[in-house]
Amino acid sequence: MQLIITASKDCYITDKIVDNKNRSKRSNTGRAATLDLFKLFEESGVIESGNFVTANVSEKSALLIKFDYSEIGKLTSSILDIKGSTGFKAYLELQDVSSGLQKPFNFSAICNPLVRDFEEGFGIDVNSFDDLGSANYITSSYYAASPIAWKAEGASAAGGNDNVKASGSITVAGAGGWDNTVGFTLNDGSNSVSFLANAASPNPARTDSTNYTFGIQGASTVAQLADKIYAGIALSKTQGDLKITATDPGSGSTIPLKQDSAGLTGNTNITLANAGGRLTISKFAGGHSTEHIDIITSASFGTTNVDLGSSLYFSDPNQDLILDVTNAVSASLKGLINNNGFRIGFSGSYDTDNKTRFVKRFASRHIKNKLLIPKLRVTFNDEISDDSNRVFIDEPNIVTLKTKRLFKSANLRDGSNAQLTGNDCGVLKIVSGSYTSSVNFSQVDKSSDGDRLKGVYQATFTLPSNNAYIKEALTANPDGFSVNLKWQTSDGTITFLDKPTKVYNSAFSTFDITAVSTAFKNRKSEYHESEEIVINCVATMSGKEYSTAKIRKDPDSFPGQLYYKITELLSGKQVLPLNFSQQKDTVKMSFYDGVFSATIKSGTLSAGYSYKLELLTDLDGDIFNFDSSFTFKVI
Repeated sequence: MQLIITASKDCYITDKIVDNKNRSKRSNTGRAATLDLFKLFEESGVIESGNFVTANVSEKSALLIKFDYSEIGKLTSSILDIKGSTGFKAYLELQDVSSGLQKPFNFSAICNPLVRDFEEGFGIDVNSFDDLGSANYITSSYYAASPIAWKAEGASAAGGNDNVKASGSITVAGAGGWDNTVGFTLNDGSNSVSFLANAASPNPARTDSTNYTFGIQGASTVAQLADKIYAGIALSKTQGDLKITATDPGSGSTIPLKQDSAGLTGNTNITLANAGGRLTISKFAGGHSTEHIDIITSASFGTTNVDLGSSLYFSDPNQDLILDVTNAVSASLKGLINNNGFRIGFSGSYDTDNKTRFVKRFASRHIKNKLLIPKLRVTFNDEISDDSNRVFIDEPNIVTLKTKRLFKSANLRDGSNAQLTGNDCGVLKIVSGSYTSSVNFSQVDKSSDGDRLKGVYQATFTLPSNNAYIKEALTANPDGFSVNLKWQTSDGTITFLDKPTKVYNSAFSTFDITAVSTAFKNRKSEYHESEEIVINCVATMSGKEYSTAKIRKDPDSFPGQLYYKITELLSGKQVLPLNFSQQKDTVKMSFYDGVFSATIKSGTLSAGYSYKLELLTDLDGDIFNFDSSFTFKVI
């Protein structure tokens, strides 16, 4: 399945210089028809501190865009496993609408999830940038009449999502010359506490909330002195005056220290007093938290570190922007990061070098042609097929049973009226004359949370050609033979379905693909934008010769896979899939009870356009297009 979600808001932020005077840092472009990514170097001058400056003057923009993931979330409890079993991928797509002779290329752009949400705004002026408001280069939004500023201009402060506590240390370098003037001061980001040696006592003591002593009486080695310092710092934490944790140095001379709170505020200095030759320090460093960044570059989830950025190198001036944002979308769906949208800007040195790149222009969600608006393309394999009408020798055959009660999907029940759920909840027996084999069947699970599909069961079995009974059956009828597929409870007391089917000895490659007939069963000329489009079709081996029989026999179903593609009729632009060779499993049709089917979720196809749907199959890497197709309009 491919689900296309259009942007819920977008804009671009810039510090572009207007009329060689001032920068447009507070301008908003929320209603502009395009998203402009550019970088200008020494193309303008600007007045700074009363001086007109031209040297090393740079102007930049960045794109902000957000998509609503609620439709994706609804699928995670049924047919979408974001952990990977369904091949889940998410792509952010922007359509190039640049014009003119100058189009930048040979550069990289990078996309990262935003730490905080942004306002789209109502600005439309992209010439003089007179429309003030947020989001802009300085602020992300206004809340209760107060601006919420980016941590760095242009929403450029980047870092991981992990909350890291700053660490430092104090080392006793020498044991000589210690008196009551030797000491140090620690700061936990909010409070400072000073510590002084006390030669008259062996114990630490609290003077007041900001002053402590550590008793050094009887301490004559660096290890003993380190232990005394550790005791003093530990006491200040116990008393609640300092939020720093000291680690017992043991027999060593270094006291490791760690801030109790994560973030940049913990990256503080350690001040020494009269410590020459006696104490050395390593100041607090490494503190980090998302409170100090605008965009997330990577994330630590337990012991796993995941790159949340996605980049693309533009080798062609007319190239669209297509970014794999699977990691970021998946992290948001799992609740590991918030969905605040994305920032797209120049990557690495392309953002800081002394070159002009003007202008890479993409369609915004406010452009008139809705085929061009920003999209999030979610792809995964939702196919659930049943091979019971096309069983082959020496092939893994997947058979499916769908059960209903009063027209609603319902689980099977055993003799005690308990529902059959989970793995290995029943038995499938394959019976033909003297041949019998059995495998367990399980309830189908394609979800992200283990919520299995109600009333849908599958089993996989292989009929080996070297089995004596199968050899005998094939000798009697080389084309194949009949078997019965019996779906039963594990104890065999209840048979839910006893289905006769034919096992074929011929391989798919022996069929003449041009003899396959396809026909749609439920096509309509129009579909509403809010309507799910359900495609049902049959594909039969109409060109195959069948033996004469008194009882009418329907033609065999096509034993291969059917795929579909959809193009916009007027422009010929392929809408689904974007790339067939890479995404064909996401447009694979399910097969059950002789019918191929697929569902196109509402909103995936833009309203106001006509489309053409075609059927395809893959013959060992060669794509074959069937003649059958139909056109329809989305209103």
